[in-house]
Amino acid sequence: MNYWCKCDYRLNNSAAVNKVQWLAYSEKEWEDIKKLKNIDPCYVPFPNFDVWRCPKCERFYAFKNNHVVKYYVLHDIGELGENGRFVGYDCKCGNKLDTPSAKARWIVYSDPEWIAWLESVEDIIDFVNIQPPSIDVWSCSKCERVYVFKENKLIKYYVSHDLQEL
Repeated sequence: MNYWCKCDYRLNNSAAVNKVQWLAYSEKEWEDIKKLKNIDPCYVPFPNFDVWRCPKCERFYAFKNNHVVKYYVLHDIGELGENGRFVGYDCKCGNKLDTPSAKARWIVYSDPEWIAWLESVEDIIDFVNIQPPSIDVWSCSKCERVYVFKENKLIKYYVSHDLQEL
């Protein structure tokens, strides 16, 4: 499939390993998969949304049934105040991200990460020993901002934009 990013970069997921596609599972989806215990890699369910990230401008798009249903734009971490330091798990809008009712954590693997991990699996996936993703992603259920952490440090911050802009 091809999709033109707003920055005019052509996104394409046709390569066996691509730099565009992310496997982004909600924490609930991931927990449901882990309940399957041991599973053949061919039968791991796909996430509810297909998520693509532009390598040029870093916008990312969530697709459902091959249609963009959400898109996000990278923003400056400095907008968050305190020199870009993310305090606790409070969103800029004041919503608490780490409360059980927020359902804000996402399990996100880049396509190369996921493929490398699948290739390391011999026959059956044991989700107890699965390699954790290289990033930790939280999304605010109230304002839809997205926060990306690496090794407990905020590295990226995205804001949801109106689809009419596309």
